[in-house]
Amino acid sequence: MNREVVYTPNAPIPNASYVQAIRAKGLVFATAQVSRDPVTGDFVDGTLEEQFRLSMKNLEAILVAGGSSMANLVNIKIFYLQLEDLPTINAVLDEFLIDPPSRSSMAAAFLWKKCKVTVEATGAVI
Repeated sequence: MNREVVYTPNAPIPNASYVQAIRAKGLVFATAQVSRDPVTGDFVDGTLEEQFRLSMKNLEAILVAGGSSMANLVNIKIFYLQLEDLPTINAVLDEFLIDPPSRSSMAAAFLWKKCKVTVEATGAVI
């Protein structure tokens, strides 16, 4: 199977043994994104809404670099800290997704650093 590493300077550079995404078999598999500044790579603390919006912007940049887009998502996975956050999660998703993909979303007991949310996705190549 042919697989290609996807990289863009418009999203945070990985700081461990992973890549931004893999493109294979007409799909882009984007690594989970958190609210990291795309230029410095530093974690950006803030409200759930602010963190999720930045995570989604990073995700979008990676998908575009891989030849996909938010409009071509086939699956999205969201992990957040509190069940009560679901309405905010849905509101931010509505800003980015016109035609929603399949989705898994769940509250998690712990996320990296001070993360309130993390998101990963798979998009079809345009």
